[in-house]
Amino acid sequence: MQIDKDILHFFIKQDSVVVSTIDPQGRIHCSVKGIVGGRENDKIFLIDLYLRQTFQNLKKNPTISIAAVDEHLFKGYALQGTAEIIPRDKIHQ
Repeated sequence: MQIDKDILHFFIKQDSVVVSTIDPQGRIHCSVKGIVGGRENDKIFLIDLYLRQTFQNLKKNPTISIAAVDEHLFKGYALQGTAEIIPRDKIHQ
């Protein structure tokens, strides 16, 4: 699914986003993550420094929601979809 370019740019401009995943018991887990970039129309890249609950949840269930808000503009978006974990050694510049 393609992401509207204005929405993608909105996300990339944010310092952080709220990432929601589903734990093994079916409960929602929310965590703040940093955005490191995007690929035009289809991907947003996040960094997870600690590899704890969010990482464990995504390994078992890739369902994800990412929400960003600009409180000065009173504007925000939420994207839903599936995540892919990219190992550190597979990340290129």
